Amino acid sequence: MFSRPIARWWIRSKYADAAMSDEPSYIICASVREDLPGSKKRSPDTPSNAGRTGRPGCDMTRGVGAGPWMTLRSDQSVFLHRIGGLLGSWIGYQLNRWKNLMPSVAAAVLLYAVPLNVFSDSTHSPLPVPPNQPQAEDDTRLWLPPLDTGFRTQISADKSLLPESEIAAPAFLVVDTSTTLTRIRGLRQSGASGLALALLKEIETEHKSNWLEWEQELWLALRAADDYTVLLSRLQSALTRLDGELRARVYVEIAGVNMVQDDPRSARSVLRAMWVDSEPDSQTAMTARRLMIDAYRAEGLFLDADAACSRFQSEYYPDDASWGELRATILLESGRPGEALRYLVGQQGKQAERLRLVARLREGSYSADDVLARLGLSAEQSNVGVDAHFYWGVMAEAALLAKDWSSRVKALEWLLVSDVKIEAPLLTPTRVQLLAAYNRLAADILPAIPFGGQDPGSWINAVESAGVGSEGQRALLVTILRAGVEEDAVGILTRSLVTSLIETKLSPLVLLLYGDTAPMGSESHIEDDLLQVLAQEAVQNQRYALAARLSGKMRAPPPNMSEGEWVLRRSRIQIFAGRADDGLMAVVDWLSGIDQLSEEMLDRVLQVFFDLQTIGRHALALKGFGQVANFIQTPRQRQELLFWMAESHAALNEYVRSADLFLRSAAVDTRSATTLRWSQSARFKAAVQLTLAGLLTDARMIYLDLLQQADDRNQQLVLKQKIQDLDLRQSWSQ
Repeated sequence: MFSRPIARWWIRSKYADAAMSDEPSYIICASVREDLPGSKKRSPDTPSNAGRTGRPGCDMTRGVGAGPWMTLRSDQSVFLHRIGGLLGSWIGYQLNRWKNLMPSVAAAVLLYAVPLNVFSDSTHSPLPVPPNQPQAEDDTRLWLPPLDTGFRTQISADKSLLPESEIAAPAFLVVDTSTTLTRIRGLRQSGASGLALALLKEIETEHKSNWLEWEQELWLALRAADDYTVLLSRLQSALTRLDGELRARVYVEIAGVNMVQDDPRSARSVLRAMWVDSEPDSQTAMTARRLMIDAYRAEGLFLDADAACSRFQSEYYPDDASWGELRATILLESGRPGEALRYLVGQQGKQAERLRLVARLREGSYSADDVLARLGLSAEQSNVGVDAHFYWGVMAEAALLAKDWSSRVKALEWLLVSDVKIEAPLLTPTRVQLLAAYNRLAADILPAIPFGGQDPGSWINAVESAGVGSEGQRALLVTILRAGVEEDAVGILTRSLVTSLIETKLSPLVLLLYGDTAPMGSESHIEDDLLQVLAQEAVQNQRYALAARLSGKMRAPPPNMSEGEWVLRRSRIQIFAGRADDGLMAVVDWLSGIDQLSEEMLDRVLQVFFDLQTIGRHALALKGFGQVANFIQTPRQRQELLFWMAESHAALNEYVRSADLFLRSAAVDTRSATTLRWSQSARFKAAVQLTLAGLLTDARMIYLDLLQQADDRNQQLVLKQKIQDLDLRQSWSQ
């Protein structure tokens, strides 16, 4: 591209050539781009007059297919025109040279002043342009780097010129084994309350600055473990270190523990002490007053509970449905069903509906027959959910008012068998109530049944053919037995009664009626086969103490069981019931009276001794093993007996004796496919016991011999590790 002076000189030369021509000459003026620094951008399609100023004699017209052009008259002097043109060109060239150098000088100064990282960072904001000075789209300023006026720290993401390493730097994690509150809370929330409690017991929380937080975690763990005795002790010891609101909260916690322990009197005493000895906040005070109401109810002081409710209501204005149900329940417990209905009017929900039914029954607006009819209708509707305990509880109460003794007996039997605490306002059933219902029902049935005076069998036939139902039959049998009959009739009637209870799934009632202090006499009146059935049910329900007691009442083995099977069964039940000594003595006494045992029976005897090992009674197990040593018949039995005896000696820390028995067990050849494996296992255990006994050389010899025989890589690694451990211990012992 031509500079401005040269272009001007070239045009003027052309003008001079045209002036020498006789005819007018039309010369097209060049359009010169001026994309120089500091100038405004022009579009490539925008023409410009190179001469800038139209001189006299130049007419601006447009030629066909061309840009602007100029016409020059030919009568001007060519020489003078050329001299003037050259002089003007030289002066213009000098001026334009300095003008063109100014942007370059400015750019150099800016490059020197601005840091290099500014040019490579595209996140920097450009310098603002004054609003009164428009910025051209491709202004030459735009090639300069934008400046960051926010002074932000930038981290370059460019790759380093250094060679990259293929091995990543190791990340070291801190291994913290300390017990922290976060760890304790995490364990408790995950369900491991036992582990949390064990860890807390190892920590002396009293000397910590945040001892109260640790103590609160300990309280929660003790509560989860149902260890209320220790919890109560910890709460009481914390009282001396607290005051104000915290002291009041601990008082409330102590009262709550007393309620759980069925000691409402102590709970009320603690709550009274709280008002005198501390300053509870509003929430703690409300909890304490609510707990006082529960304590009054637990003691049966329903009038006091109602008065406490009135104070609570006047102070806190509770308006939820549960509060109305509580007031109604207390009024029902205190014998005021009419007042209870006032709190139940308009209340929705199952509990409110049940309370209304009880209140109307006791108040008299519903008759007992109406309530029984409603209960029968609700029981027939399968889509209506009925609480069984509420159903039978209301039935027992309504049947008493209606004198429907059959329904009352049925309800009381079910409630007593379920062994679930009945919720207020229903009354808790008792054995006395059941016996009274039996007597009333039998009194209604007896006049219609003819009994033979001296024939107990005829009584049974008469009872079964009377059509009075199973409840009526049991009522008759209980009433007759309690009235007193001859000795030969007791067994027949008792068997019929117990069989009826077992067949109707009411076995727990047998234990309610029979026992050392029960109204029907001792369990010895029950025949052995029925005692066996009751004992089996107790075992299935994991009530081993009851099963052991019932089995002990049996006079002979059941018909389908040999004496040995019966002894072993009773022995195992006694072991599970916590009477290991009695269980072992039963087996030892039986073994002392026999001469031989079959292989199958010997295995069953050993199972009893394995039970003793399982519960840690290894001394008793060794006595049993010694008793059966004379009944060994096969090499396998001898091998196993020696092995299990060694296990018990090892548990008793008798290492030398245990190692000797393990080696003896390993030496027994049973000529079976498992002989080698059994021998290796026994010798390995013997080496462990020798190590514990300090006989390192003998243990090393066994490990080396096992290493030569081992063909499994994992076994070889274990044995090599054992040998290395022995070498280390020997080097340190020298």
